[in-house]
Amino acid sequence: MFDVLQFGITTGILGVTIIALWTQIRKQSKATSATLALEMLKRMRDEDFRDVVEKILNNTPEKCNSLDLDRVLNHFEYMAVFEEDGILEMNHIKEVYTPTLLKIKESPFIQNKMQGMVSEKPDYYFTHLRRLLQNIS
Repeated sequence: MFDVLQFGITTGILGVTIIALWTQIRKQSKATSATLALEMLKRMRDEDFRDVVEKILNNTPEKCNSLDLDRVLNHFEYMAVFEEDGILEMNHIKEVYTPTLLKIKESPFIQNKMQGMVSEKPDYYFTHLRRLLQNIS
């Protein structure tokens, strides 16, 4: 009888410990995701990126410096990689970047630019960003 009671207590303690650890890890994961989203936002506010983002939001991406536009698209590609790896949560991306991502998704100019690169190497260019854009609405 004592062995059964001891087993029950041990199992209960183990269960509580697992739940506490899982909760702590989940909170840390969310904090890491939020921190990364904000750090990536800082880069978007740098002058070269800010200029591109403003033109994207104003529906004039064709006025962007081509190299700077490529850098912004690559920045979002990295973001999509982090999301796919579970480092950056989709809700953080949506909260901070939905307006810009929707404009990228809906811009014929940007989509043609991306498609031109993708047609050269479909498994290399914007594979993660294309998936991310499908999830933005």
